Amino acid sequence: MEQNRREEPQNIFRKGLRYLGTFLGVGGFCFCLTCFYMAMRGVMDLGGFVASGGPYEIAHPAPGWIWVFFAAVFAGLFFLLVNHLNARKVGGLNLLVLAWPALFLSLGENFLEYSFTFPGSEPGIVWGWFICGAVFILMGGLPLIFIVANFIKVLKRKADPLYTGFLPWKMKISPPGLQKEDRKLHIPFILLILNLAFVGFGIYGGVIFFEFIAK
Repeated sequence: MEQNRREEPQNIFRKGLRYLGTFLGVGGFCFCLTCFYMAMRGVMDLGGFVASGGPYEIAHPAPGWIWVFFAAVFAGLFFLLVNHLNARKVGGLNLLVLAWPALFLSLGENFLEYSFTFPGSEPGIVWGWFICGAVFILMGGLPLIFIVANFIKVLKRKADPLYTGFLPWKMKISPPGLQKEDRKLHIPFILLILNLAFVGFGIYGGVIFFEFIAK
């Protein structure tokens, strides 16, 4: 008994670090995705194509912040891994299945917006970007519909709202006979608020960071 009591604070501390890892993973991924999103808009402002070097005159030289594309991809994968390894242990938001819709929906929105508002273009639709945007929206939206539908399905089966599985439909099912009022319903609510807060911090931080380096 005494040994268990001594180990309990260590388990709580370890679990706290796991939760912190999920939050940092969420915030870091959103930061990287926002930087990638902003960099894409910067390139599209220049016509959608940039280059550097070579024997010929380049109409749209690559800006100094072009490295953001590569850094955002590798850093985003790192934060995605950090989030997944921790979320599958303690629950909370697991980005592994949501990263794909988040990426393609955000980039698809860029294509669609610029297909109508491309600077210097004649009135009308830039069909190349419009088609890319429509394809990206489908690539992100259809999996998201599937994910949400299965999420609702497992909740109707009284699944534990603490998402611990590799996929949403692998959520833990509450033991038979467990009354709803006996569950610690405040924990999922707190986790939701904290995850949303780190999403906001990541997006805001990504915008500020990119505007700073793009000056």
